[in-house]
Amino acid sequence: MTSSRDPAESTPAQVPTGLVLFAPGTPTGIRRRRFFFLVVLALAALAVTWPGYRFFAGAFPQLLGLPQSLAWVVLWVVVIFVSLLGLYLRDRRLPEREEGEP
Repeated sequence: MTSSRDPAESTPAQVPTGLVLFAPGTPTGIRRRRFFFLVVLALAALAVTWPGYRFFAGAFPQLLGLPQSLAWVVLWVVVIFVSLLGLYLRDRRLPEREEGEP
């Protein structure tokens, strides 16, 4: 007895190996924006942890009334917020995709 199934249905999908940051078929512009955001996020993480933080670990001079160490962390929180807001505003303008589309 033969099956009426399509041979393409029985073939398993290609499973990517390694670190996959983007879904296959993601447009280049979206990849570029999200990669830029990941770079900013990595820089911020390095800036507020050792060794980046140790250069600004003192209480003096005061910047806007804040100790230098706190002003450094606040600066990076603002940088992350602005980059995340930019990513959100750019992605919001993208057309909606139907469920099941890549």
